[in-house]
Amino acid sequence: MEQLRVLKAGKNSRFHRITVFDEVTSTNSVLLEKCFESDNDAQAMVALHQSKGRGRQSRTWVDEPGNSLLMSSMFANTTLELGLIPLLAGMALAEVASSYIEEEVELKWPNDLLIDGHKLAGILVEARTRGDETWVVIGTGMNRVTPKIEGVSATSFAEFGTPPSVDELATGVLAAIDSKLTWAESVPSGVVAQAYEKQCVLIGKQVSGVGADGTEISGTAVGIEESGALLVDLSESGLASFAAGDVHLANG
Repeated sequence: MEQLRVLKAGKNSRFHRITVFDEVTSTNSVLLEKCFESDNDAQAMVALHQSKGRGRQSRTWVDEPGNSLLMSSMFANTTLELGLIPLLAGMALAEVASSYIEEEVELKWPNDLLIDGHKLAGILVEARTRGDETWVVIGTGMNRVTPKIEGVSATSFAEFGTPPSVDELATGVLAAIDSKLTWAESVPSGVVAQAYEKQCVLIGKQVSGVGADGTEISGTAVGIEESGALLVDLSESGLASFAAGDVHLANG
């Protein structure tokens, strides 16, 4: 793990720095180990390659060196609903992507960015709590160049023009995440949920999938709750709330 450079996180940012490494096992894993160190602070880590990259539901995140933004950011959380944090990160990434790409960037609850159904980015949020102290790590992976992975429908910045550099994406994404977190800390949780709901491609559509507890999901996605959970009308079974899971458009 060789440190290549340190980037400035931006004036008045809660994040103190962005450290860029050539290769790490997983940026999320490395930062999670730092959560309760005595000299720890809010920071971000970028890797040009991850040897053991992780996605949600224990999936492996595959990358080619330099072709993706692989970044994790960590901060001490005191006020935000944990379920809203991946949604805030999604809105932040969508904002950055839309500054480079004219096509509509879609948010798919709870952690994907899509363009015309193809995955541009993914998010993995993890937290560690000790006593009354909670640290959150937001893992973000964005494709600069489209990965060639069998069975994965992906897209990238390169499909729409010259992709931004890793450093440019890192500083832009971190600034957007910081801005969304600051905004969310100043408004009711319901306001955050409504903002995400307006951008979520699943709302009002027939969806199917599996909840985190293995429950089969088949119905109409009708909203986002204040906790960040997805509300689905299961027809005969009525409304059900899902805090996590794999949910897709029924015809997708």
